Amino acid sequence: MTGFGRAVVESDGMLWTIEVQSVNSRFLDVQVRLPRALAGTEFALRKRAGDFVARGKVNIAVTWEALPGKAAAVVVNRPIADAYIKQLKALGSEYKLHGEVSIETIAGLPDLFTGSLEAGDRDVREAELQGALDKALDSLNAMRITEGEKLGRDISERLGVIKSELKAVESEAEGYAQALAEKVQQRIQQLFGDLSLDPQRLAQEAAFLAERADVTEERIRLGAHLDEFDAALRKGGELGRRFNFLLQEMVRETNTIGSKTGELSVIRRVIKMKEELEKIREQVQNLE
Repeated sequence: MTGFGRAVVESDGMLWTIEVQSVNSRFLDVQVRLPRALAGTEFALRKRAGDFVARGKVNIAVTWEALPGKAAAVVVNRPIADAYIKQLKALGSEYKLHGEVSIETIAGLPDLFTGSLEAGDRDVREAELQGALDKALDSLNAMRITEGEKLGRDISERLGVIKSELKAVESEAEGYAQALAEKVQQRIQQLFGDLSLDPQRLAQEAAFLAERADVTEERIRLGAHLDEFDAALRKGGELGRRFNFLLQEMVRETNTIGSKTGELSVIRRVIKMKEELEKIREQVQNLE
């Protein structure tokens, strides 16, 4: 399901903003975008997101800005500076290069200075960021719950339509098997006239055709699946796999009903049920 959450926390003279977005996906996929100095916290943030979201593509973005009036801390990475100077002097001596190592020479070298992101108590900051992430994920889930309730109502209404159509099928198909047997007997009489035919044999063939056209078992199973689906929807929880299985079984029973009966009114209702099942299948992909 889709959702958005945002939280802000102040730490070490900086304002940290955490934004979390989620979109539909069959599996959980968490992407984290962090300032370089916080790269070591990525795994913890991923794991925390998994505690809140079971399925979906989740994007976490952490940004920061210095608060007005707060001095930005800059620290010299002295071991790196010593190593740079030593190696530059060694190169000058080895290759007979002229000139001295100056401030201008080393000022632009990478990782020589660490700024506000690296300053301060990292453990405290990371704990504060975790707390902010929890708030953002709470907001995200609040939006996802609202969307889930709307999807649930839509699915419930479609289940009602299918149940109504199935009840109509029960009424219309009730006499279809017997009517089919009688129609077969009449057709045989039309084709063969007064030709002597074994009445018992005719009755057996008619009964066989009637049995093949009977959809009682399929209707009962489909009704049971609909009730189970509806009950699970009301109960809630993680339902993705269970719903997919039930939908697969419901489509199978509906197809069998359509293939076993030749009654036009029943076929039309079967088509309507399949349309609703397909719409439910699409909606289920959005549920967690």
